[in-house]
Amino acid sequence: METTYCRQTEEVVKRLFIDEAAVEWDSVSKTITYRCLLVANSNTPGTPSTAVGLAIASDKPVPVVRGEIRFPEFRGYINRHFYAAKDVRVVIEVELKVPP
Repeated sequence: METTYCRQTEEVVKRLFIDEAAVEWDSVSKTITYRCLLVANSNTPGTPSTAVGLAIASDKPVPVVRGEIRFPEFRGYINRHFYAAKDVRVVIEVELKVPP
């Protein structure tokens, strides 16, 4: 289960950036994750948007730095087969190792 909250940032940059926060509950591992991202939207068709922020999980002692590259959609052909995908994201998470 995931809930997401997005809002526009202040005046000058509100057309370029949004502030996105999400809370995720994983029923299998019984963990809660909160992430807050600053998203740079792209208005050019076919150009990806980017996001950067932090994620905090109930099972990890250190916050994780999270970066995303977001594609609104992929469409095309491989040989004669058509493919399409919406909201494709490449996520990179960097986690610091804490000594035991």
